[in-house]
Amino acid sequence: MKAELWSTIESGSHDVRLVVCDMDGTLLDDTGAVPDAFWSLVDEMDRRDIVFAPASGRQYATLARMFEAHDSVRTFIADNGTKVIKDGKAVSLTPIERDTAVRVIDDVRRATHRDLGLVVGGAERAYVERKDDRFVNEAVRYNIDLEIVDDLKDVDDHFLKMATYDFDGVEGIVDDVFPGDWDGAQVVVSTTHWIDVMSNSDDAYAVFQATQEPLIPVASDQPDAFIKELADVCVPIGGWVVYGAGRTVVNLVGIRPANPDWTRIVDATISFLRSNLVPPIRVRPYEWERFVQNGGTANTWLELRVPPTRDQSKISPLQIGEQRSVIRLSSEPNANMVIVERRAEGYVALIDAAWSDDDPTRSQKDWKSAETLYDIYSEVAWSSQVWDWVDSEIEPFMPTAKALI
Repeated sequence: MKAELWSTIESGSHDVRLVVCDMDGTLLDDTGAVPDAFWSLVDEMDRRDIVFAPASGRQYATLARMFEAHDSVRTFIADNGTKVIKDGKAVSLTPIERDTAVRVIDDVRRATHRDLGLVVGGAERAYVERKDDRFVNEAVRYNIDLEIVDDLKDVDDHFLKMATYDFDGVEGIVDDVFPGDWDGAQVVVSTTHWIDVMSNSDDAYAVFQATQEPLIPVASDQPDAFIKELADVCVPIGGWVVYGAGRTVVNLVGIRPANPDWTRIVDATISFLRSNLVPPIRVRPYEWERFVQNGGTANTWLELRVPPTRDQSKISPLQIGEQRSVIRLSSEPNANMVIVERRAEGYVALIDAAWSDDDPTRSQKDWKSAETLYDIYSEVAWSSQVWDWVDSEIEPFMPTAKALI
């Protein structure tokens, strides 16, 4: 089966166990309805024990209403994946942090120069505080279980998705209305009029239950055929698709080093990771082993930058007892920091970290030492593969640019 063909299926038998289908712009027609011809295919999938799961930015209640005449459709991936329903029960909810939700509400309220309306997708239902029919009619198209409230901040529910509708189009809205960093959240333009803010985390087990668990029988019965089909479809697409194919094989079949289709998937995954500047420390062992088998080394995984010489480097001096933050290792609010301190005997790099996940109290521990600032910067830079932010003075010492994913 070729990845670029969506309207035809090659002749021969195909052991399909799961179909996950996007709705708007894919399955639905121009009126937003499921085409009449599709219902017979739903019945045929049910007859063949194939799980069909609609996936959409729409809320669960809206999706359930669309498929209520076909009780074989029991798995729904709603609100852009932040809510997964199986057999009428939520197996995954991925709420947004309350502080982030309040920030979105405030940002929309302040943007009086744009014609905006905010829909908060909750675990129970959707909520709006803008009450005019013009906006409510747009909101209810995707959220039939909709409650109009006086103040969104007073709603007692888990907020899953913050969807903002701009009547004039969302061009430029990110920089205009939602600027800055969104730690723990993602800002996604979904259509020409809608922009969504959601959590960037997920419940891995729930996703496995909804998307991979139904494939276990065919993967177990025909592992080589299963891997070949995945490779044929996913390798030409590349990117996250082929990366997910590799994880699917590992989860359901296991590593297959002698299988040529498995190596096709791994090679394409390696290309994806390297093109996005992912450092070796984040590469899985079987991916690294394959890279080394092909002659790769730690020095050839990514193109290494040449650090500045002592004469070229521009480093501001430190006084004895003075500290300087040089690297933040992640985007988390309590992320570990690398701090350089000057002492009487030389320079020390310290790890500044929270005491534990439950105790945010910061503590510092010596990590590396050197006689000069140049040497300590060199040591720290070459030992830091994963980072979120670096001070401008140490940035030229970093052997690679920041990973893109």
